[in-house]
Amino acid sequence: MTPTVIVDFDDPRRGPDALALARSLGAVTGARFVTVTSYQRDRYGMLPVNGWHWSAPAQTQAAADLARSLTAEDRGAITRVVGATSPARALHETAEREQADLIVISSEGGTEPGQTGAGARGRQVLQGAPCAVAAAPAGFAETDGDLAPIGAAFDGSLESRLALASAAGLADSMGGELRAISVLEPPDTTHPGLAFVSYHEHLDRLSDECRSRLLDAIDALPVQPDSEALVIDGEPHEALAEHSRALGLLVVGSRGYGPLRRVLLGGVSEALLDRAQCPLMIVPRSVDRPYGATILHARPARSH
Repeated sequence: MTPTVIVDFDDPRRGPDALALARSLGAVTGARFVTVTSYQRDRYGMLPVNGWHWSAPAQTQAAADLARSLTAEDRGAITRVVGATSPARALHETAEREQADLIVISSEGGTEPGQTGAGARGRQVLQGAPCAVAAAPAGFAETDGDLAPIGAAFDGSLESRLALASAAGLADSMGGELRAISVLEPPDTTHPGLAFVSYHEHLDRLSDECRSRLLDAIDALPVQPDSEALVIDGEPHEALAEHSRALGLLVVGSRGYGPLRRVLLGGVSEALLDRAQCPLMIVPRSVDRPYGATILHARPARSH
């Protein structure tokens, strides 16, 4: 089944960044694109859809026209102009209608080139999204669109395993490198274990345990791209944001599903929305097939 990618195209300046990221990801999975330009409707739907062009601002029409022209040669691409109570709601409704596998959003105005900067609007999209969400950095349309190497944040949770599976599938399909990343937060100096070993010995032991879990998780993947297990120190969102400078794409898990199986954000993924220095993908928990990944199944764990 061909994956469907919803592309946020409200802003003619930032929409091409989201479309460029959708193309980079779609080239790996063979996805079709649905660009969405929204306009304001009240909650009772009094503004008729067929009359959107009479009351929509000029920017809305300019964005829709640009989206049509940019996707004219993309097979199966559709441009939709959607009335909703908010831009986020327009993306959610379209994703549900199209049974989408991914929503790609753009940065907010004023974001530094290369930074995601999705802002409050991006958080609104993520908090209610029915599928995975990717954020395109400012200026991504002016890059070569290369997503390698692909990093996946891993902390042992189910959602991080889904993120790792998605990253591995994408890396395997494009023949790129996978970097599985665990962040080791500085241990409490009052930890009872420090009564018997030095702080640095304790830190080394924790690092070895993190690396072992990473290697086991990599071994259990359905696909085996060229992989590296990395353990980095620091606060998770700060360390991942800094390391993202060396990545083509960073994949992280969401905290889980809320009411109606919608995505909920955790603190790390929310912080990375603004601070990541490469494209960011947030994969929701409890999906059978993360974007870009084959269906998950168990493999024998690595022996030590």
